[in-house]
This record gives sequence, structure tokens and C-alpha cells, in this order.
Amino acid sequence: MRWECNENVSMITSLDIKKNTQGMLNELLQFYKQQGYIQREAQCLISKAVGISKHALSSLCVGKSKKIDAHVYLNIHQYHQEVMGNT
Repeated sequence: MRWECNENVSMITSLDIKKNTQGMLNELLQFYKQQGYIQREAQCLISKAVGISKHALSSLCVGKSKKIDAHVYLNIHQYHQEVMGNT
């Protein structure tokens, strides 16, 4: 596959990734809350599992993070699949 430099596509992709990441993290938080964990405990579990700080996790959950490293996105995606199943 050949990649072309197109600013609009890059921006859309970044926005999609941010929204996807935000959605996955919020689903995980909701899942842990349903399991009886309080918000802080759930954030701690997720942040340790994906290798980011609780502050970074909070920023990603509310969409304040300006960029997401590829390895962080992949870690979140993989952890989401492990916990929530591949649906």
C-alpha cells in the first residue's frame, strides 16, 4: 500500500484514533465500575496495564490529549480486546 501525504486524511485519522481510544478507555472504566471498582481503582488498573500514568489516562478519557503514541494506542487496543472480548 502506498501512503500519500494528505493533511486532511492525516487529521481525520488522528481524530478517529483519539475518539476510538477515548471510547475504548471509557468502556473499560464502565466495565470495571460494573464489577464494583471505584473510578480511582479502575483508572489505576487500566493505567498499569497499558503503561501510562493516571493523569495521561484521564486526559485520554476526556479527549484533552493532543497526541497519542502508536505503542500506547496499540496497548490500549490490545488490553480492551483482552478485557472486553473481540466483539
